[in-house]
Amino acid sequence: MQIVDVAWKSTDNEKYESGLQIWRDGVDTLDFLRLSPGSHINWSFRGPKRCVGNFDATGKYVKCPEEAVVLRQ
Repeated sequence: MQIVDVAWKSTDNEKYESGLQIWRDGVDTLDFLRLSPGSHINWSFRGPKRCVGNFDATGKYVKCPEEAVVLRQ
C-alpha cells in the first residue's frame, strides 16, 4: 500500500470523514482508507522515495510506472 494524500471525503448526510488516499498493490484506482476520530496510525518508510502518480490537466489521477524511483526532491 502506498499513501498518496491525507483526504476528507463527503458523506451522504453532508458531513465529512477523514482518511488517506492510497494505492493498493495490484489495483489501478485510488482507494479511500477511513480513519476514525481519535485513531492512531503508524507507518514506516522503506527504501528510496517512489512516485505514486500525479493529476493530469483534466484532473484525472495518473499512476506512475511500477517501482518508479524519485531521484530529486
